Amino acid sequence: MLQRYLVDEFERRSHTNPHYSLRAFARDLGIHSGTLSAIINRRRSVGAKTISQLMGKLPLSAVEKKRILSELIAPTETFGEKTPVLHEDVLNIIKDWEHFAILAYLQLPKVKKAPGDIAKAMKLSQAKVLSAISNLEKADLLKRDGSQLVPTHKKLNTSRGIPSPALREAHTQYIDKAKSALNDFSTNERDITGTTLMIAEKNLPKAKELIQQFRAELAELLEKGEVDNVYRLNVQLFPLLHK
Repeated sequence: MLQRYLVDEFERRSHTNPHYSLRAFARDLGIHSGTLSAIINRRRSVGAKTISQLMGKLPLSAVEKKRILSELIAPTETFGEKTPVLHEDVLNIIKDWEHFAILAYLQLPKVKKAPGDIAKAMKLSQAKVLSAISNLEKADLLKRDGSQLVPTHKKLNTSRGIPSPALREAHTQYIDKAKSALNDFSTNERDITGTTLMIAEKNLPKAKELIQQFRAELAELLEKGEVDNVYRLNVQLFPLLHK
């Protein structure tokens, strides 16, 4: 809950000032930016001194403070069990779409996996594929077993609620790939649909939870049986009005 309040407050301030950074937010809260980032991404617990500092700086009601304290006293999860979060420097290395596409491709059982074969399957230059493979090795997401390239299956998450230029660039590339798919693939091979709707903004957090649940359930369904292709799922929910 504390993490959500921090993210919501940071988003509120960033909306008012697009140049407002996480470092500036940490400064205004009176804590180190690394500490703030670790708390938001659930990489560390929150000490009494930090809690007191944040409570005095965040615009929280008495009820909200009570809820946060209750959660911190009896947490529902262990910080050490969280999936590690990709740092911005790593994201910068593997932000281009082909990196995770290559990781997925290498897990297909009946395909040729030499760099030239990967390049042909993805319509990329071999140089680009070799560069991506090198980047994946640097990020410890890919290793060599003799002559074979083997994904490490290292589970990582990206940060949530924190602006990331690298992540923004990655999403832009995936959206561009979806646009290309409109012409490159038949309707039997793709499904691109959309809905325009009126919403109550207070329901957005729950909507995001449902989208995450849907993504997990769809992945479980599509991975049943012998996998033979690599797909990308984009779920896009965004406002059409600028307030």
